[in-house]
Amino acid sequence: MRSFCLTLLLLCVVQSVWADISRIAFGSCADQREPQPIWASIARLNADLVVLLGDNVYADTDDMAEMRAAYAALASVPSFRSLRQITSIEAIWDDHDYGLNDAGADYPKRAESQQVFLDFFGEPGDSDRRRTPGIYAVREYGPAERRIQLILLDTRYFRSPFTHSLNPLKRYRPDDNPELTMLGEEQWRWLAEQLNRDARVRIIASGIQIINDEHAYETWGNLPRERQRLFDLIRELRVGGVVLVSGDRHFAEIAELDDAVGYPLLELTASGLTHAWEAGPDSPHTHRLAAYGGLNFGSIEVDWEQESPSISLVIHDVDGNEVARASRRLNELQP
Repeated sequence: MRSFCLTLLLLCVVQSVWADISRIAFGSCADQREPQPIWASIARLNADLVVLLGDNVYADTDDMAEMRAAYAALASVPSFRSLRQITSIEAIWDDHDYGLNDAGADYPKRAESQQVFLDFFGEPGDSDRRRTPGIYAVREYGPAERRIQLILLDTRYFRSPFTHSLNPLKRYRPDDNPELTMLGEEQWRWLAEQLNRDARVRIIASGIQIINDEHAYETWGNLPRERQRLFDLIRELRVGGVVLVSGDRHFAEIAELDDAVGYPLLELTASGLTHAWEAGPDSPHTHRLAAYGGLNFGSIEVDWEQESPSISLVIHDVDGNEVARASRRLNELQP
């Protein structure tokens, strides 16, 4: 038992904040070389927390001096600096701040890049996140009856290479080889441990999309066994209140799967803080509820005051205006 507890301590960082959390903002894809008016809009939302979902800078390098310079450029943006002063920020990475476009476990400087990432986001020097491979972590907020669990996945450090498609219109194709992995076995074990903890709402953050597996680029659907493993884990552990968030796509999207985990599974993709793909919404998929192609960020709002709290996924434009929303009662998101 003692060795199990020590292992758990090494694998996860748990932060408990005993105040209610009711609004969290999300965003991804911030090129430090581009104008960044959106940080001020995020600040005006007065969110309790901001979570960055990857491509937080565009470095694309194995030179850690260049990587640090990219982060320094972001840190010098006055509106981002102001946001950091008033709001807690958590983060995961995606490929461009990891170090190489579409890279996974084959990126040779992943250990060095991890330390640069953690330096920038203020991870304490004695944190277990500093001593274990990968940047995955968990944060918990609020008292038991209103607890939100934020699970920050690392979909880069351990990930097997995706299989290239012969179709010129698709970069990758699904590969169900059981040897391929998205998270690596240690992170999978860690995730199961986190899902067994007590929480009412669980937000799982992934750098790449989980539900939308119909597009040509990086998605969990490129490793269909791993995607199904995630759904099966949630279902088998009878974990309620799960919502997914992701980035990467350069447009915003809300999607829903009806039958994957025993209840409706929602995903908010918030992508395009400094540059967006306006034609993105022109590529619909089976599970889409809403999409927006301009600069954007997202938020999740939990209304704890209702008998069955409501959870709303919201897309905001560059000025902070709401452009789409999907809401579900917490009692609908139960096995």
